[in-house]
Amino acid sequence: MTIGIDSSVLLSLYQSQTGVGATNSGAKSTNKVAPTAPWSAPSAPAKTSAAVKAAMAGHGYIDETSAKLDLPGASQDYKK
Repeated sequence: MTIGIDSSVLLSLYQSQTGVGATNSGAKSTNKVAPTAPWSAPSAPAKTSAAVKAAMAGHGYIDETSAKLDLPGASQDYKK
């Protein structure tokens, strides 16, 4: 005979041992143990920069001519 264990029983046991599911009569803990996730806080939409607009329009966004190499005489492949 096999007796099955409902997953909610295991979850309740785990929460009771770690204190995750415990309620403190509606009181919230103010001690932060982890940073707030970026998607949790409401924020204003970011402004689109000129570089982003140029990249979305299909223009190049990496300036290959601005590379400064520390080896004189390096091939052109290193500059890309």
